[in-house]
Amino acid sequence: MYITIANEQRLKESRDMKNYKNRTVQGAIIIAVFAIGLLVGRQITYRKFAAYPLNSMRTLSMVSIQGEIARTQYLNANHKEAKAALLNYINFLDDLKLRGMVEKEEYFNSGSYYVLRGLSYGRLALLEERAGNTAEAKMNMQEAIKVFQMVGWKDSSEAVIRHALDQLDKK
Repeated sequence: MYITIANEQRLKESRDMKNYKNRTVQGAIIIAVFAIGLLVGRQITYRKFAAYPLNSMRTLSMVSIQGEIARTQYLNANHKEAKAALLNYINFLDDLKLRGMVEKEEYFNSGSYYVLRGLSYGRLALLEERAGNTAEAKMNMQEAIKVFQMVGWKDSSEAVIRHALDQLDKK
C-alpha cells in the first residue's frame, strides 16, 4: 500500500511537471509571437512614417495654426487687425507654394492650398463689405471666385462662398 501511494505521488508529480513544462512552452510561444508581432509592427509603422516625414506634419500644423489665428482675428479683431491677419495668412500660403512645399506635401496639397486661399479672400471680401469698402469687397470676392474655379468647384458663385463662410464661421 505504501508503494502504491508513493507511486501515485510520483505519478502526480510527473503529471504536474509535464503540465508545468507545457505551460512554460506555451508561455514561451506566446512571448515569441508577441515579440515577432512587435518587430513586424515596428517595421510597418516605420515604413509608414518614413513615407510621411515629420516636415509634412509640421507644415500641416503650421497651416492650421496660422489659419486659426487669421480666422480668430477675422471674427474678433478690429478691421485693420483682421485684414492684416488674413493678408498675412494668404502670404504665408503663397510662400509655401513658392517654396514648392504645396506640391511635395501629402496632407497639404494644391487642392487644400486653393481652398484655404479662396476662403481667406472670401473673408476679406466680407470684412471689407462690413467696413463699407465695396470696391475692395468686390475685388476680393472676385479673387475668391477665381480661386474656387481653379480648384474645380462646380458652383463657385458669391452666394455659395458666402454660405460656406457662414457655416464655417458660426460662433
